[in-house]
Amino acid sequence: MRTGAKFEAVLARLYTDEEYRMRFLQDPGAIAVEAGLSLEEAAALAVIDREGLDLACRSFQFKRDAKV
Repeated sequence: MRTGAKFEAVLARLYTDEEYRMRFLQDPGAIAVEAGLSLEEAAALAVIDREGLDLACRSFQFKRDAKV
């Protein structure tokens, strides 16, 4: 699947914005529509590995905290 800048922006925000991530976990379709994603991108987002997302978020937060 080929993804665009909007999809990548959603992923980046999911990794860094806890409130946004919680909204996504409750309703991924709403986030996809809000972001203007294509149907293919919305479908890919809907099946994202949630455990992997959580692990990545914690890892990125740990790295950000270590830099401070």
